[in-house]
Amino acid sequence: MWASYRNSFVVALVLTLIAGCESPVPEPSESTDGGGSTPTTGGPVAMATINQDDILATLARIEKLVATAVDSPVFAPEPEPEVVEPVIPKKGPGGGPSTPEGSGGGKYKVVPVVSGGTITGQITFEGKLYDPKVFKIEKTPEVCGKEDRLLQEVTVTDGNLKDVVLALQGIAAGKPYASHIILGPPPGTRGGESTGTGNAFTATTIQPKKCIFGAFTGVIADGAEMQFDNKDPVKHSPHTYFVKGRVRKSDKNQDLEGNGKLVFSVKFKKKYKIYKLECDQHPHMQNWFYRVENPYYAFSAADGTFNIDNVPPGNYTLIAWHPILGEQQADVTISANGNTDVPFKFSSKRR
Repeated sequence: MWASYRNSFVVALVLTLIAGCESPVPEPSESTDGGGSTPTTGGPVAMATINQDDILATLARIEKLVATAVDSPVFAPEPEPEVVEPVIPKKGPGGGPSTPEGSGGGKYKVVPVVSGGTITGQITFEGKLYDPKVFKIEKTPEVCGKEDRLLQEVTVTDGNLKDVVLALQGIAAGKPYASHIILGPPPGTRGGESTGTGNAFTATTIQPKKCIFGAFTGVIADGAEMQFDNKDPVKHSPHTYFVKGRVRKSDKNQDLEGNGKLVFSVKFKKKYKIYKLECDQHPHMQNWFYRVENPYYAFSAADGTFNIDNVPPGNYTLIAWHPILGEQQADVTISANGNTDVPFKFSSKRR
């Protein structure tokens, strides 16, 4: 609005100064010729004239006055009103407030664990046992063998279930990540160092041998690498998928040359937490991975037992997941230096 006031002032000022530059027009003169008075004019009416120097001087005066007016506080612009952006809380995956960094949903931090506790348990199975899937060997029998290959998706021994992933949810800080390696036969094992210093899950290392990727289940983290170190002299073709229910979304599909190496990163979308690995060359080579956000995870052994140690005291949720039998969970309370036993039972009816 101040600009319109200023412009009106300038226009009025200019008109006034121009008007001041005009000379008055002389009135017609009268003359007499003896006895009568007869109005006469001394010629054409003389119009006002404006000298060029006067115009230039006037314009200079106008420019000076305008500059003075603009600098005057009367025409100073009004300050812009401060705009305060509304604070909109971020939503978490379930629609509630997001978890702050370092509180289980953000970046994990390695800190000394004081008076940590331990979670132990045993995974059992009831119901009809699953028969293994049978695959004929059609490629590279010199390495994979000539006999049919069996894929045992549900491994039960004396009622105890193997290869269940146990993952503790809700821990923001604690012990460091361990390395995670799955190895080839017999028939697929796990390895890795139990100690480390990393704040992040850096990689899952897979070492195929005799046409087996390794243990049937494993873990992976968002943004972590999947590293392949082929111990076979023949080519494999790792093909990975994000899985949610019956939905499978292809992620990576690359060749792994004989005795070669391959590395790629895994970037999850929010709705996915399951990652499957298959070999397009050898269909019996299939493995499953569960997404973790901290190093507090374990796998059930052949006797169904598991152990998660050095857990900071507190209340958490423990997930038990099997790629064929589904997922269960239990609330757990960890006391200082305590041991908490958490059993799980899976059934052939549970999918």
